[in-house]
This record gives sequence, C-alpha cells and structure tokens, in this order.
Amino acid sequence: VAINIFYSMKKLFLHIGLHKTATTLLQKNVFPKGKIMYLGRYYPDNDSLHMKLHKNFFQMFNNLSIKKLDSTDQALLNKIRKDVIVSNESILRPFSFDNNILLTNLQQLNKMFDLHIILTIRNMVDIVISRFLDNQHLKPHTITLDNLKSSLTKKSCYAPFCKSKENLFNKPDFYLKYECICSNIKNINMKIYNKQFLQTKLDKFKLYFFELIGSNGQLQTKEVENLCKLLQLESKYFDRKVNNKKIQLDDSVALEFKKIIE
Repeated sequence: VAINIFYSMKKLFLHIGLHKTATTLLQKNVFPKGKIMYLGRYYPDNDSLHMKLHKNFFQMFNNLSIKKLDSTDQALLNKIRKDVIVSNESILRPFSFDNNILLTNLQQLNKMFDLHIILTIRNMVDIVISRFLDNQHLKPHTITLDNLKSSLTKKSCYAPFCKSKENLFNKPDFYLKYECICSNIKNINMKIYNKQFLQTKLDKFKLYFFELIGSNGQLQTKEVENLCKLLQLESKYFDRKVNNKKIQLDDSVALEFKKIIE
C-alpha cells in the first residue's frame, strides 16, 4: 500500500528591522500576544517573554549578520515544530550587505522553513534623525550638525571586525560578545534605510514592508491591519501613540538636520 506523506514546512516570520519603526511596541506588547509562537526579542522587564525565549535562540538570530549558521545552530532550529515569529532589529546591521554572511544565513533558513521576511520602515528623514538621537542620547553634547554629518559619511568600525583589540569591550553573552568603541559617533548607513535597496538585496525571498509610523509620528491604521492579517494578530494590542524619541529637537534644528539628510 502506497502511503503519501504530506510534509508542510513550518513558517518562520523573521522581522529583521528597521530600528525606530515601532519595533519595541511590537516586541513587548504585540507579538507575544498573538496566536503564532514568538521567539524574541528578549526584554529584561518582561518575565513572561523571557520564559518563552531560550538564550541560544536569541544569540543565534541576533548574530545573523555576523556569524554563519553552523551544525549546532541547525540542530537548534530543527527543534522548532510550530510556526514562529522572530523579531530582532539587530539582525539588519550597517554592514549586513558588505559581506555574504546575512544572505547565506537567510538562504539556509529558507531551506529549513517557509521563510517570510518582514521589514517595518519609515520616512527616511524621520528614521535617520530618530536613529541619530537614539545613538547619541547618553551624550547630548554630541548631538550637533557636524556629528550628524560625520555619522552619515564616516564608516565606523564594528565588532567583531574591529582591527584594534584595545577598542573592544565585553558585553553580556546574549548580545555580541564585544562592542567596538573606536568612535563616539555611531555610523548610520543610509543604504539600509532605503526601501528600493533592500528590495534589490532581498528579492529572492518572500518580503513584506510595513510603514507603521506615519509622517505625524503616529500609527497608520491600514498598515497595522495588514500586519495583523499576515501574522494573525489583534490590533487592540497596538497603542494609539508611539513615543520613541528620548530627545526632542527644536523646529529650526530639525530643519537643518533634514537638509543634511536630504
């Protein structure tokens, strides 16, 4: 008797960025409450999420642009028996397309799962300003026009590719093992905030873009509904307001920042 066995690949919804696009809201308040199993990002103040997320999963996905998946990683991935959502905006890094590590890892994941890559995006000027303010918020005196220009033009050094071991310091295991401190001004790679560039680089995968935050800084209802439909989420878990600016710029300063970015 012939037996036909239908094998259905499990879906992996991989949210890889971008920073400053309501990612914290999604990771803390939305994804953990959906019908699809959620595997991260880990936030220390969310105990229930911490219980769900195994540290090794976090480290593996967090380093997708840094380290190629090995047999140990693949064995861990083989333990996933359900459709899952993974969200980590650190998957996509300024240097992600300077080598083939990320693309190679995504190709491997695409063989193991029915892979769906999700990118939350935003108006480029808004996202770059927000990113710059977030990068420098611990040192407000560094928030200047010259430093914004520097962050957009000078390529910073990154761990683990830093060539000066003196400029590396240890971080907790669930992040990168090291972080580079060669420069106080963190680089912002404009390419990874460009939708067309990302479409070109990721065109071999099932790719979805959602612009959740509008030009007014608030959530866009239609985009929220589209994301909820894809991931079987309930829109009631979205807050009406998104507040992700630690520092507010005066209108005149914001205008000067905008001119530099454009």
